[in-house]
Amino acid sequence: MARELRLKQQQSVNYIGGAPVMGVSAPAVGGDDPIEKLTKLGALLKNGLITQEEFDAQKMKLLG
Repeated sequence: MARELRLKQQQSVNYIGGAPVMGVSAPAVGGDDPIEKLTKLGALLKNGLITQEEFDAQKMKLLG
């Protein structure tokens, strides 16, 4: 049931800032400020729209 809810949430929130939230490329979740991007990614994680693994991968790209 929780998985179905997560899938529905992902389908309803496909784009932020013109780029896909989920997928191979890093989402465009803000300007060039990595702190702003991390904050927005954290909100997506908290709301269950991305997994911890997806958050960690995007965090590494931003800070790497």
